[in-house]
Amino acid sequence: MWEIIITAAIKWEIIITAAIMSVLAAIACKTIYDYAKKKGMKDLLKLFMKSGFDSKVASFSELNRHVKKGGILFLGDSITQDYPIHDFFPGLHLYNRGIGGDTTEGLLKRLDVSVFELEPKSIILLIGTNDLSQLQDGVEMSAKRLQMAIDQIHERLPETRIYLLAVYPVNPNVHRVSVGERDNGKIQALNRHLKDISGVTYIDLTPLLQDASGNLDPSCTPDGLHLNEKGYRIVTEALKHHITDLHPDRV
Repeated sequence: MWEIIITAAIKWEIIITAAIMSVLAAIACKTIYDYAKKKGMKDLLKLFMKSGFDSKVASFSELNRHVKKGGILFLGDSITQDYPIHDFFPGLHLYNRGIGGDTTEGLLKRLDVSVFELEPKSIILLIGTNDLSQLQDGVEMSAKRLQMAIDQIHERLPETRIYLLAVYPVNPNVHRVSVGERDNGKIQALNRHLKDISGVTYIDLTPLLQDASGNLDPSCTPDGLHLNEKGYRIVTEALKHHITDLHPDRV
C-alpha cells in the first residue's frame, strides 16, 4: 500500500518538476529571443540595409555613365524607389534615385552619385521617415542634415530647383510591423522642421493622403508605410499642379 503511494508521489514529483523546467526553459528562450530581436536583429537589419545601399549606389554610378544630364531628379528612400515615375510622367527626362531604407545620413553620403553627376535642372526630394526608425538623434538633427545636403546642392548646382516634400503619414492599423517605430506625431514634428528649411519649395501632400483620423489612407497603401498605385496617382496629380517642370508641354 505505502509502496504504491510513494511510487505515485515520485511520479507526480517527476511530472511537476518537468513541467516547471519546461516553463523555465520557455521563459529563458523568450528572453533570449527578445534580446536577439532588440539587439542582433537590429544589427542584421542594419547590415542588410548597408548592403542594399552600397549596391544601389554602385548601380547609380554605372547608370550615370550613360544618362543625359539636365533632367528631373526624384530623390529619396523606398517611397521614391518604388515610384513608377516614367509611367506617370511619360515624355519627360527623369531620373529615379530612391534607395529603400535610406536616411538623411545616407543622402549626405551619396550626393556625388545621386545628384552632382546628373546635374539635374530640378529635384523632387522626399526623405526622413526612415530616420524615425533607424536613427536616434531626433527630428532636429534630421532637418539639419537635410539642410546641409540642400546647401551643398545649391553650392555645386546653383541653378537647380529643389522641391522638398513633407514626409507622408503612416497607418499602423494596416501593418504594425511595416510601420515600426514611426508614428504620425513624430512625422508631424519632423515636417514642422522641414517646413523651415531654406533654399527649397516646400510641398505638403499630407492632406491628400490621410484619412479622417490623420493616418495614411488605407486605400492608398499596401502596408501602412508605402504607397500603392492609387497613392502614387494622387501624388502625381498634385505634383503636376505644383511643379511646372512636370508638364511636358510647359517645360
